[in-house]
Amino acid sequence: SANPTSAQRRAQSRGTLKERFKEVRTAADAMSLLRAEVNNNPVGALKQMGLETTENRSGYKVSNSGSMLIQLGLQPGDVILSVNGQTLGNFEDDQMLLEQVANSGQARLEIQRGNRRFVVNHTIR
Repeated sequence: SANPTSAQRRAQSRGTLKERFKEVRTAADAMSLLRAEVNNNPVGALKQMGLETTENRSGYKVSNSGSMLIQLGLQPGDVILSVNGQTLGNFEDDQMLLEQVANSGQARLEIQRGNRRFVVNHTIR
């Protein structure tokens, strides 16, 4: 495996993403932390958020009950299909989408739970 970059070592030394989220007091701070983590290590950030890629790369699956997304009403096995109408599954596009969400302050998540689809709206302040 490759040696971690200095930015990756600093992020790891501050604890897990979940531990650092416990110290966040505003949604804007949460978005800043998330953007930095995703830009630094997208696959690792997904894993730390309790997400994994789906087999067909059409969204992200909530992988465990420890996911920070449980606070939004998601459950293990739920698949986040899109955010603000944009399909998920391509890391580069998803990073740009994260920036758009951070700038707009609005996230409309399309979720699939079993055979049912529903929307979760979340305002970031």
